[in-house]
Amino acid sequence: MIRDFRRPWRHRASCALMFLASVAACKESMPGPPRATLATAKAVEAGLMVSTLSPEAGDTVVVAVRFHAGVEVRPAASFTVRVTYDDARLAFDAEVPGDGAGARVVNGAIPGDVRAAGIATDGFTDGTLVAFRFIAKSAGPLGTLRLSVDELHATDNEDLARVVIRATEIEPGMAR
Repeated sequence: MIRDFRRPWRHRASCALMFLASVAACKESMPGPPRATLATAKAVEAGLMVSTLSPEAGDTVVVAVRFHAGVEVRPAASFTVRVTYDDARLAFDAEVPGDGAGARVVNGAIPGDVRAAGIATDGFTDGTLVAFRFIAKSAGPLGTLRLSVDELHATDNEDLARVVIRATEIEPGMAR
């Protein structure tokens, strides 16, 4: 029996040509360079909100540290903050219980200085990071309140160090 060795070679060559033609015909688009990402954290703000600026002696004054974020920023998941106050005008009493989201630790042992840290896996969704209750020592203006934000992170661990402190100070007589 005589075999034709040219035929299998032709068959393989034609299969290879058909394969190359099909690869060339199927032009799947390759992913391009990543598109520009949305700007993040451009609307992040933190500030102080005070229940009253001119209490009577013995009145309760609530000072809240609030976080405001734009649509492209996730809720705050962790923070460390510090509020300084005039200890001749106010006495730190306690933390005001939050909405139940997360855990907070408050240290107000040093007169004139309250520090707080908090963490919430789903974030502090109502915007209040922490609130402090003070007792007014005398009637009249509160004195100066100052906020500093040491750390602030979003729920996806984004460092929100670019935070804009909206009300770093509340001076006596300021209307907020």
